[in-house]
Amino acid sequence: MKVRFLHCSALEIPGSLRDFNRLGEIVVYNSTIVDWGANAAVTNVHHPVLTKISIVRGNMSDGVLPLGLQSRDFPLSVVEINFCETNLQYLPDDLDLKWHPGSIIDIENSQLIVVPPVLMQLQPYYLVIGGNPITVLPPEIFEIEGTLLLTLGRTQEEKKILERQLHGLNAQLQHLARRREYAKRREGFEARKKQNQLLRSSILGQRVIFANTQSMMSEFLRGPDHSRNEPVIRLGTDLRERYNTLIAMKQERLYEITHFLTERSRYMTMDTDFTDLQRFQAANGDVCLVRFDIKPFHQAQSVKQAFEGVLKFSYNMEISISDLMGDITVRENDDVDWDSSVAQHRLVTSITPDVKVGTNNVTFTQYWGDSSGPQVERTVGDELGLAVCNYVEEGALYPYRESERELERLEAHMAQYKQQNDTLETRQKLEQQGEENRTMRQAIHTQRLAFANTQSMISQFMRVQEHSPFETFIQLGKDPVERHTTLLSMKRRKLHDALQFLVARRMFMDPSKAFSDNQKFENIHGDYCYMGFDITPFVGVQNPKTVFDELLNFSYSLEISLSELLGDITIRENDDHWDPSVAQQKLVTNVANLAEMETNTAMFSEYHERGGPAALGVNLPFNAEDLGALSHGEELGVLACDYVNEDELYPYMPDRRIRQDVTVLMLVSTFQHPAAI
Repeated sequence: MKVRFLHCSALEIPGSLRDFNRLGEIVVYNSTIVDWGANAAVTNVHHPVLTKISIVRGNMSDGVLPLGLQSRDFPLSVVEINFCETNLQYLPDDLDLKWHPGSIIDIENSQLIVVPPVLMQLQPYYLVIGGNPITVLPPEIFEIEGTLLLTLGRTQEEKKILERQLHGLNAQLQHLARRREYAKRREGFEARKKQNQLLRSSILGQRVIFANTQSMMSEFLRGPDHSRNEPVIRLGTDLRERYNTLIAMKQERLYEITHFLTERSRYMTMDTDFTDLQRFQAANGDVCLVRFDIKPFHQAQSVKQAFEGVLKFSYNMEISISDLMGDITVRENDDVDWDSSVAQHRLVTSITPDVKVGTNNVTFTQYWGDSSGPQVERTVGDELGLAVCNYVEEGALYPYRESERELERLEAHMAQYKQQNDTLETRQKLEQQGEENRTMRQAIHTQRLAFANTQSMISQFMRVQEHSPFETFIQLGKDPVERHTTLLSMKRRKLHDALQFLVARRMFMDPSKAFSDNQKFENIHGDYCYMGFDITPFVGVQNPKTVFDELLNFSYSLEISLSELLGDITIRENDDHWDPSVAQQKLVTNVANLAEMETNTAMFSEYHERGGPAALGVNLPFNAEDLGALSHGEELGVLACDYVNEDELYPYMPDRRIRQDVTVLMLVSTFQHPAAI
């Protein structure tokens, strides 16, 4: 393919020149070049088969070589560059870092006053500088290594043509040899690239499966009313009877908690901190919090020392809560200390003068220091301490509502007399029902152990993996156009992976209820990590694009948003303004005037009013009704943010700043509330 620009009085080479990737020759004839900028530069990426460039009877601004011919990615295939009857006066001193050696360079009848030193550094096979107002020739021009023909003046036209063709063929032969070597290296590179793509797809598929499993477990936690599966604790008014009731269930509770904690931590590293915190609204409307922690006490001399510290906190709960939260908490019960391993805590916390929170819990504890305790796989040594706390369902002595206490005491006495009369008739029925309840509780307990085992495996997988779930190695240079091109080339892949993961992570979950899962841990490299997953319904919002635009406004003004949220001054170091759907942000935060923290992130976003998943190449599962009002996720917005690994323009400063790497995935879509029955 050949492109010709003919008879142009004010020629501006358009950026669309980069679209001609099969271009073989460029000719500019009888034209004045006003603008041939870097955005229309000839490069090896866009013009891999370009062999010849000619400017004949042409003028250039101030006689300077256009920027479009000065790319550092100059095509490797170019073997001939001609300037004939032009006003070319100067060549850049660093042209040997851009053009490739061994080409044919013909600058005839132009305005060169001296022989540019860079011409000799380029070591052309064939160099023509005849017809220029050059008065002095440097001696080095006759000693150029590899130059087969040097033309300084006029020669016979026929001889010139033959010699040019001959040396052009020689140059082309040498160039083809170099291209063959380059092709071999490129073939090896493409093979490695294909292997990396296959490996990355495999890893992504694995992470999607884990996300799918997490979704199922998250919805399992908030789906049923788990209060029905907990042991029902009913306490009367007689102190001895209350104590016997609790003692009777102690061993069963310790047995269950031993097996649960064993499965929940089975695959996890125990010598580093880990926290998994989930907040959600259960199916019955309760606002719930589920938390799992691993906390190593490196300074503790023994298990007993650490265990007694935990017990001290628990048995002085009213003081501990008051100190931690600042809200006054009082203890209402003052039971005789029959057994310190079984204790009840009836506490009332004043949140505000008008709002009080009442809790009625029972704590079961046991310490074994001689290896006589339960045999747990993860323990080392002879010491073991266990503590489990359950809420009291009904307490006659300390009912949840103050106004009902006296009434409940009277009703309890009446019920006691009636029960004595009905005991013989109901004992058999109660025993049968108790056996059924025990069987059901055992099945539920087994199910919970299986889920705890899976949670342990996923938690440890997240903690030991080398990279974040969607890390792509991002390396940016200094040239603004190349930086933008690099980010633009990975946009679709980033958004595809983000949508695919988020679809899997919430596949089994109800999008109409809020959910939050937060994990904090130290990974195998010693980095402190945080992973969060949230579902936030915006009830009453008719247009999802309104929410998406607000998210973009927050994200693209992140330095302002962070300064307002955290109170620490955050500044943006870069000022790039290209495509709003592809952006980079280099932010520096002054943390409490003690340290500087830097983040360098690339952000990709896209919004589709129709056909969103198809546009991003994601196939929705058959049960993905929650993704859109049309049951196919037609309207949605996706935002993906990933950190930059290396940046020549804005390098990291590890000696002065703390580096924070951030990966964020967001999905905004419509959903329909289930129809009321």
